[in-house]
Amino acid sequence: MKKFIITCFALGVALSSFAQYKFQVPENRCVVAVNKDASLSLSYSLAFANEGQPIDIIDVGLPDGNYEAVKADLDGTEMGDIRPSTELAYGVEVHLGDRAIATGKSGTLHLTALLKNRVFQDDKDAAYASLEFSPTWYGSAYTSGTTHLICEFVLPG
Repeated sequence: MKKFIITCFALGVALSSFAQYKFQVPENRCVVAVNKDASLSLSYSLAFANEGQPIDIIDVGLPDGNYEAVKADLDGTEMGDIRPSTELAYGVEVHLGDRAIATGKSGTLHLTALLKNRVFQDDKDAAYASLEFSPTWYGSAYTSGTTHLICEFVLPG
């Protein structure tokens, strides 16, 4: 009986190390400002409500690898550790360090980036141009609930 209890305890500890990220994103707000040089100034406000292990890294998808000047804060505290994402083909991961969002807690990530060469001249009519953009999102393996998605485009004057 003692061996069974110890085995169950060891199995429980091993399984707890496989705890997963699970969270809600009640709001995903992005502003895409089109610049005259064909770049985009991107701004995100991503609200997280944590239901799983502490959120210590937040990945944010970007359209391609042609970005620069990425800055982020969590609830107003600047996040200095921003790296290319190891999980996404294109994007960044923001390391929260001691600001990790604990289980049962909420936090809002604000992220800005400059996306280069995102406006494309129409090849048939020089008076027209286009852009393609899709906001970042998180898969059902990690999320629950619904998201209020707001995506605002600001065109140049």
